[in-house]
Amino acid sequence: MILIVILAAAAVFLMLMNIKSRTAFRGAELLITVGENEFGRWPLTKDVTIDIEGHNVCEIRNGTVRMTEADCADQSCVHMAPIDEKGGSVVCLPNRVVLKITGTGSENPEVDTVAS
Repeated sequence: MILIVILAAAAVFLMLMNIKSRTAFRGAELLITVGENEFGRWPLTKDVTIDIEGHNVCEIRNGTVRMTEADCADQSCVHMAPIDEKGGSVVCLPNRVVLKITGTGSENPEVDTVAS
């Protein structure tokens, strides 16, 4: 009987952990900053094109974010890999524009420990 209770509790625990991991990224959003000022926040769930003060254009499409246009000379931000709910950032240094994914839980990572 005790073994059945322990197995049932373990099954419930694993089920709850699975649900938590599947919903962890639902709150992910794009945070855009220009210099030290917040420009805005957008959910990754809606496709949208965002003009950033006439200097840069970024696009949210199918849950990924990429810089599509920039008026800076090097265009390195346009060639950066898209970012998604797993985290990441795209930076345009000349225009001081930062695209960052927030709300993924990566801002406050939990410590992984093993007890023996």
